[in-house]
Amino acid sequence: YQETQRLDPALAAYEAPVIATCYLELGDRPAAIEVLLTAAEGAADRITEVALRQGLAELLLEEDDYPAALLQYEAILALVETEVTRSRTLYEAGQTELLTGNLEAGFARYLTLINDYPAAALSYQAMTELLAAGYAIDDYQQGQIAYNAGAYDVAAAAFRRAVQTNPDQNGDVYLYLAWSLEKLGDIDGAVAQIDLHITAYDAAGDLAQAANGQIERARLQARAGRTSAALDDYQAYLAHYPQGEEAPLAAWQSASLAEVLGYLTVAGQRYLAFAESYPGRHDAAEALFRAGHLFWQLDEEDDALSIWQQAVDAYPAQEYGAASLLWLIRNAPARDAGRLATLATNMSGQSYYAQRVRHLQNGIEPFVSAGAANLYAADTGRDFAESWLREWLGLGGQLDVASLSDKLAQDARLVRGDKLWQLGRRAEATVLFESLRSEYTNDALASYQLALHFRDLGLYRSSLLAASTVMVLAGVGVSGAPRFLARLAYPAYHADLVSAEAQRYGFDPLLQLALIREESFFDTLATSPVGARGLSQILPETGSYIAGQLGWPGYTSSDLYRPDVAIPFGAYFLDQQLDRYDGHVAAALAAYNAGPGFADGWHQLESDDFDLFLETVDFPETQRYIKQIYTVHAIYRFLYS
Repeated sequence: YQETQRLDPALAAYEAPVIATCYLELGDRPAAIEVLLTAAEGAADRITEVALRQGLAELLLEEDDYPAALLQYEAILALVETEVTRSRTLYEAGQTELLTGNLEAGFARYLTLINDYPAAALSYQAMTELLAAGYAIDDYQQGQIAYNAGAYDVAAAAFRRAVQTNPDQNGDVYLYLAWSLEKLGDIDGAVAQIDLHITAYDAAGDLAQAANGQIERARLQARAGRTSAALDDYQAYLAHYPQGEEAPLAAWQSASLAEVLGYLTVAGQRYLAFAESYPGRHDAAEALFRAGHLFWQLDEEDDALSIWQQAVDAYPAQEYGAASLLWLIRNAPARDAGRLATLATNMSGQSYYAQRVRHLQNGIEPFVSAGAANLYAADTGRDFAESWLREWLGLGGQLDVASLSDKLAQDARLVRGDKLWQLGRRAEATVLFESLRSEYTNDALASYQLALHFRDLGLYRSSLLAASTVMVLAGVGVSGAPRFLARLAYPAYHADLVSAEAQRYGFDPLLQLALIREESFFDTLATSPVGARGLSQILPETGSYIAGQLGWPGYTSSDLYRPDVAIPFGAYFLDQQLDRYDGHVAAALAAYNAGPGFADGWHQLESDDFDLFLETVDFPETQRYIKQIYTVHAIYRFLYS
């Protein structure tokens, strides 16, 4: 790499920063800048080019070459549309103009920033510098920018000045002042400001904005933990604005908060009223299901059964229609068994409640093992799947549907991605591959070809997503798709590791596969917002604990990205939870997702009954997590047993 001409044209933008770093280590800054300048003019995806030009601008600034740095910022602004990158670039360009002594141009950049992107983090810094330089900025705008930056005391002061200088201005100033006071812990003051917001719009005859203020008053009370006050505010909204845009929200929250407060009869009646008032809404079926469940808790069994039957009749194809059928099957008199069995037999779909209904009707226990699983059946039936694909798409009987089309094979993202993958730069390659996959989500043939290509590379997440796209476009579920295609979407990768761990601890290997698919989609480099890593999404501190328990030599948190660490560690942690709850899989999964502390509470409330336990879990994310793994486990049983 002594000469920039020897760079691979397809990878120049990716190799150049590495080469530039080497030159910098050697003290040759001009050579580093030259190689980056050459690469910036070559082919690259937008994200990579922007990163390259940002690094180049920083180097040029260190060399005091301000005009050249400004050229890089202009190039970035021509490339990007996202608020985060544009706002940062405007600020840096403004700083650079100021360094050149061009104050007017620099502050003009700052003005553009605060006017176009008032929510951007750097707008507050730009505003501070503009005010210090004597620029006049409206108090209301100052308040908005400070609020968005988290400077709530500054924001509150600015909004108060805005009210004092112009009492008749937009009523939203009171709303922003309320939010600022809320952040500062002054809830009473915040509520008082929302009342002024409502009054201002009432006086102006703008009932829609006044109604929105009433909803925000209720939301603020709820955020502050004032549940009774929030409930009263939602009821006040319904009384004053029964046809208001947010009436469905207020009606739902009135029922939900009454349930939280323990007013079960009131909550049940309000859920029923919601379903009656808004039968076409997506959550009408859930309202009926919840109402039935509340009346069941109150021992009003006939009412509960009647409400669930209403949900089944009105919403047979919806998730909570299936949920209501589940509870009917569990609790209806024996005389209804035949009718309910027919409904269960006709239940379609792969949703959690549809799966659960079929299992209950057929006497299949939750998370039951199907016995020996054939985890090495992935390639079985490929010829049939490709014949099915040709027939469905109306293609020639002998057409090769597996090999990449010329268009795909020549796509620059695929060419670069393949080379980066071979170099071990998988994160950068994945960005390119995902851009390509997303572009072809309406093309079943291309998606199938990409699913195979990604699988062969080892990019399993993208592969299973592409395979799932084919099934969605074909309008078939797992049971209606060729097995080979369905197994691409629900794969059994790392089968040797999973089987060994399942045998060691005595649990179903399909359970761990379902957990891995839900946690990471088989992406070895997956990282969650809270820092969980790898296939099994283990937190680093949990990984340290497990390494100590297993006597794992030389453990570091980066090891969690290795399948030979992630799978044994995930298996150990899963087995710990299964032991803790005497094999209760739902409780173990709740602990895996939300932590044993919360799971202990749910388990104590309802330890034996699987369906009651699930309804006891009051973290929506954890309840969804258990449902999803149950569903995926059922799919794995179907595909691999």
